[in-house]
Amino acid sequence: MAEQRRGYRLSHVSEPDLREIAKLRINFDALAIGESVTQGDDLWEERLVAAYYVLSKRKKVHPDDEIDPD
Repeated sequence: MAEQRRGYRLSHVSEPDLREIAKLRINFDALAIGESVTQGDDLWEERLVAAYYVLSKRKKVHPDDEIDPD
């Protein structure tokens, strides 16, 4: 069965390169969060708290072991 072309290709990534990418992503995310906290106003904080409240009420996995699709 022929595979459909998806319009992209992935090149080989070595384990050290993948680790470096993950490290950079972690550093970038930490920087972005820090900037958000520093520059956030009262409305930003209100939305953050509201989002946390909504997410904390959700179950990640249902009793029947199905992952919550939402």
